[in-house]
Amino acid sequence: MRRSAPFVPRPSSFVLVLLAAVLAFSPCARAQAPAAATAAPKPAALPSAAEVLQRYRAAIGGDAAVKKHSTRTELGSFEISGQGMKGDLKVVAQAPDKMHQWITLPGIGNLEQGFDGTIGWSIDPAVGPRLLEGKELDQLKFAADFYQDLHDPAKYSSMTVVSRGPFEGEDCYEVKLVRTSGFEITEFFSTKTGLMAGVKMNATMQMGSVPVTTTLGDYKLFGGVLTATMSHQKMLTLESVMTISSVSFDPVDPKTFDLPPQIAALVKQQK
Repeated sequence: MRRSAPFVPRPSSFVLVLLAAVLAFSPCARAQAPAAATAAPKPAALPSAAEVLQRYRAAIGGDAAVKKHSTRTELGSFEISGQGMKGDLKVVAQAPDKMHQWITLPGIGNLEQGFDGTIGWSIDPAVGPRLLEGKELDQLKFAADFYQDLHDPAKYSSMTVVSRGPFEGEDCYEVKLVRTSGFEITEFFSTKTGLMAGVKMNATMQMGSVPVTTTLGDYKLFGGVLTATMSHQKMLTLESVMTISSVSFDPVDPKTFDLPPQIAALVKQQK
């Protein structure tokens, strides 16, 4: 589309970590085992990853439009399908890699997550405040990458078009991306429009690694860049929908990215 920055980091990238936190409250989801993935045959004459990604950047407005912005505030809603849970969502981000996100769900409470450029953290009613490490931190760093839609080659160890085929009913190029940190994500780009149709990844959380499929849609223009305002996530038995209602590129208060007191206390304990 987050990553819903420049163009805003895709909403999907932001919400994956939120859905992982919500999953902790769902016993039925924890009891389910993920289905085995079926490999699709690799067709001939595939374009290069550079070609697919360049077409995507052009489709959303071009590199200049993306780089025009350095701060962003998203407002919207987050809903757990079939469970009667819907709440407000707010994401504030600043280039190159700072973000703070909030979500409030009735019956669960307030969830927060953030990255200040160095420290990744999470606060939720299930486990309280936590400092993120390892793959969880890599996942959050990816979500916090303000210009992730530029797909800077320096941030990736490999970019490969592995197939062409249907993704949620749309003909797409499947592009496997491996960050230099080792974090892997597969993105699907429409052969018709060039826009990103969705994402697949293994989300890391305290319960382990869980496959997640995100479908993106309802692209709208904000600040000269097309942004997917709807993302539908499937994680085990859980499905959720995130809808972005507004995107602002006004300056943000730098204190927004300060560590909350309970997180600062955890950092102090580690020293």
